[in-house]
Amino acid sequence: MPKDTHGTDKKQARSSHIKHIHCYTDGSSLGNPGPGGWASIIVYPDGRERVLHGGETYTTNNRMELLAAARTVYSLLGVDELPDGSM
Repeated sequence: MPKDTHGTDKKQARSSHIKHIHCYTDGSSLGNPGPGGWASIIVYPDGRERVLHGGETYTTNNRMELLAAARTVYSLLGVDELPDGSM
């Protein structure tokens, strides 16, 4: 691994400046299919938290699990709506 001028691995030096965002997601349905919901918590590097949530009257557990993750990623990208047919 190449070293920088201070003798530190370049990969290690770059990673020490990266700020991490932590995301926790979950989704479920009562019955499969049935009424369901999803939620996510986004924790920013400065400690701020953002909660996202939603639900549908007739859905599946897998769909709610995936929707929680998709809505979280789209939110981080600044996109308000999922593309048609994506879920």
